[in-house]
Amino acid sequence: MNANETARRPNFAVSDIIQLRADLWAALSSAQTYPDFSTEARLDGASKGTKSLNPSNLEAIHDHVHVLVGGHMSVVSQAAFDPIFWLHHTNVDRILAIYQAVYTDEWVFQSVEAASSMLYTSGTVTDGNTSLQPFRSRAKSGFWTSNALRSTRALNYTYEGLGEENVTSVINGLHTAGTSVAGPDQEVLGGLAKKTDEVHGSMLRLDDGQAAGPQIKLTKHFASIQLDAGALNGSFTIFLFDGDFNKTKPTEWRNSRS
Repeated sequence: MNANETARRPNFAVSDIIQLRADLWAALSSAQTYPDFSTEARLDGASKGTKSLNPSNLEAIHDHVHVLVGGHMSVVSQAAFDPIFWLHHTNVDRILAIYQAVYTDEWVFQSVEAASSMLYTSGTVTDGNTSLQPFRSRAKSGFWTSNALRSTRALNYTYEGLGEENVTSVINGLHTAGTSVAGPDQEVLGGLAKKTDEVHGSMLRLDDGQAAGPQIKLTKHFASIQLDAGALNGSFTIFLFDGDFNKTKPTEWRNSRS
């Protein structure tokens, strides 16, 4: 790729778009704690002592888009040079705002950092009041914190349709419009015969306790995979099949219905 220009190497099919919508719907409708929703890492204590399935999360969906766009977008150190990077991350921010609008009691809570960074060492206890260096605010504290950024309005902007009725309709629309799920008994495309968990549309609740949207019951299959994300020194895709597939033609795997 020419160093003076950005390039994309898109490698996706309609099934990838359907899968992204299905994964996003599952992430937003399964009432996960904030750490489970926000990251693909399996964090100790992330679910406050409850069993964490972490079936879908915003980080994994975000990563998938980077890989599908390809080119510079699939290289961490170069992705931001492609203008589409900023459109993509704006949408990630919007999805986070949707989650915050629905799950008003969920947010960052105390955890122990598993690895070191430029700002803290492994084992450091962090929470919603930990400084998000190097991002400075105008407050006397000097740096933004997660709690200070609980709402986008702290930065003087918002997104259209974040009222609870509208936002739950947006989430349920991911399930009904253009996805592989045509009825309450059909599985999301790409189901994996590893472990099952029932995801209910009724988990989306308004303040009065009434279910938001139709009473949808969906059985979603998923696989839990643990690996070194930097093992291949670049982006990669893992394919899992529930059924027969052509082992000799990996170029066809992305369009497989197994």
